[in-house]
Amino acid sequence: MQKGQYLPRQSPEETEEQRLQLIEFRRDPETIRRMEELGVGPGWRCLEIGAGHGSIACWLAERVASTGHVVATDIDLRFLERIQIPNLEIRRHDICENDFEPNAYDLVHCRALLVHVPKAEEALTQMGKTVRPGGWLFVEEPDYRSFGSVDSTYPGAEEFDCSVRVITEVVQAAEIMRTNFGRRLLGLMERLGFKNIGYNGTVELGRGGGPLSRFYSRTIRVQGVREQLIDLGVQTREQLDHVLHMYDDPSFEFVGPTHFSVWAQHP
Repeated sequence: MQKGQYLPRQSPEETEEQRLQLIEFRRDPETIRRMEELGVGPGWRCLEIGAGHGSIACWLAERVASTGHVVATDIDLRFLERIQIPNLEIRRHDICENDFEPNAYDLVHCRALLVHVPKAEEALTQMGKTVRPGGWLFVEEPDYRSFGSVDSTYPGAEEFDCSVRVITEVVQAAEIMRTNFGRRLLGLMERLGFKNIGYNGTVELGRGGGPLSRFYSRTIRVQGVREQLIDLGVQTREQLDHVLHMYDDPSFEFVGPTHFSVWAQHP
C-alpha cells in the first residue's frame, strides 16, 4: 500500500457512490440534528470540508436559503459536480495543501475526514481559523478501538476480530487512516481556545447484510484493497472471503466504530 494513499479514491464510481450513500444513510440524521441545535439558519455562510456525495452540503444550502451561502470541498469531485444549487459553491480542495479564507464562516464542518489526513492537528487548526467570531466548528470522526464481534461463540468470530486488528494495524502503519483519532478530538478542540464546547460519542451495532456491514464489505472490495492485503501477506484470500461472508450473514453481529462529535464556538 502506498503510504498516505486514500484507497477509496481509486474505486469505481458506482462502488464509491454506494459507500458514500451508506455513510449518509447511517450518519446524516445525527449530523443534521446537531446542526439544527447549533442554530444553522437563513443567511449563514457554511463550509463543508470533505463533502463526499454532498448530502449535508445540499441540506445546508436549503437551510441557509437564498440569503446564505455554502462552500462544499473535496479532493474528489465526481459526485459534487453533479449538484446544481444556486447558493452552493463546489471547490476542489486538499486540506493538506491549501488554506481557507480566515474568519469567513458561521459553520465549518467535516465528517470522517481528519482520520485520513496525515497532519490532522494542523488541519484542525486551519479549520478553526476559518470560523468567524460567534461561529461554530463542528467535527465528527470515527475511532475503531471498539470494532469487533459481539458473540465470541459465532463460528469465525475470533478470525473476524483478528482480521479487524490486522487491517487496522496495516492502514495505521501506512498512514492511510489514523484509526484511533476520534478520541483525541475533544482535547484538540480545547486547545483551539474556543468556548461552549460540547461533545458526545455513539457506537454502532452492525448485523450481516445491514448498512454498516454493506459499507465495510464494499470497502474491502474496492479496487486494489483486497489484493494489496493479500500481497502484503497480512491476510489470505480465504480469510478475507470468510470475513466478507460474515458481513453478508444476518445472524452475525458486531460492534462498529465509535463516532465522536465535538462542536465549539469561536469566542
